[in-house]
Amino acid sequence: MPDNKKLLVFHSIGWILFLISPLILSLSNIFYFLIIGYLLAVFGHIVGLHRYFTHKSFNTNKFWHYFLLFCSSIVTLGSTVAWTAVHLKHHRFSDTEQDSHSPKYKGHFKVFFGYFFDAYDVEPRYAARLLKYPEHKFVHKHYFKLLSFYIVLLAIINPILIFPLWVFPTVLSVIMGGIVNVFNHWNGEVSDNKLIAWTVAGEGWHKYHHINSTAWRNPSPDLSGFFIRLIKSNQ
Repeated sequence: MPDNKKLLVFHSIGWILFLISPLILSLSNIFYFLIIGYLLAVFGHIVGLHRYFTHKSFNTNKFWHYFLLFCSSIVTLGSTVAWTAVHLKHHRFSDTEQDSHSPKYKGHFKVFFGYFFDAYDVEPRYAARLLKYPEHKFVHKHYFKLLSFYIVLLAIINPILIFPLWVFPTVLSVIMGGIVNVFNHWNGEVSDNKLIAWTVAGEGWHKYHHINSTAWRNPSPDLSGFFIRLIKSNQ
């Protein structure tokens, strides 16, 4: 089965569990699980996949390196290699027909829920830098096996753990990416949006990011930049 079809299966399961969670969980659990899920999405999607692995905007120690690799893997946006390849291609061909997730050419709804519409094409050559590292190569090769093992392990320990530690981080990561990819490129041109910056942990400063892609922090508000300040090395 192609990787995009595998992602579709995982995302379908995640969205179904997310939508029925009010029937399974108490309101207090949903509140706390959303906070946990949001933080894991920020570390996995924005701090890890986006600013650290893709743009190499900061350095950190081995503990945080592997912690970010773990978080980046469980948010179910593809391996670090796959996500980096798509995102760097986006930067190169931003808002053109070759942009992997341009709402102008792909459609706003399709881009927001891109994993359901095969909107993201992966060309590993854009992530050749990561393929030099054994941990990224291993995760890329075995991504869906590792993700399946993780979910099954959570279910064995306690099925409820699947919600805060997989379902919510995954769905929130998709929503975060969808918001930025659609609304910060709404008219076929990259833009900044302070409200989105508040909502999506600093990613609303998207025009700034395209101009300063290797910066580890964006203008305030930037929750991701705050976390990076705490874990980055001074070198």
